Amino acid sequence: MNKQLKLTAAILILLQGIFIDSALAQGKHGAIAISSDRTTYGLASNRSTRAEAKKEAISKCGAGCEVVITLDNECGAVVKDNYTWYSGRGDTEGEAKERAFKACGKTSCKLVKSVCSK
Repeated sequence: MNKQLKLTAAILILLQGIFIDSALAQGKHGAIAISSDRTTYGLASNRSTRAEAKKEAISKCGAGCEVVITLDNECGAVVKDNYTWYSGRGDTEGEAKERAFKACGKTSCKLVKSVCSK
């Protein structure tokens, strides 16, 4: 009986992992890209893959851009203080903004953009 219980538990854990991986794979992905000179940005949201989201964010941003944050069924925000940019993510847009401002740590930071992929 003990062996059957352990086997059943192992199968349930395996199935749980499969369902979680499947849910993430079918989730909504997003990305935020910023230019190397810190003057432009590009956003992508609700894309079917992370790669697709990154490609779109870079395309919208332009030449010399790189992805600074990726989103998987969550929200992201970017704030800046002069030429320094900070990002944050969270379950809600408000939480993402709060984390971005906290990363900045200055009262002079301004919200650039926030986006959710859910």
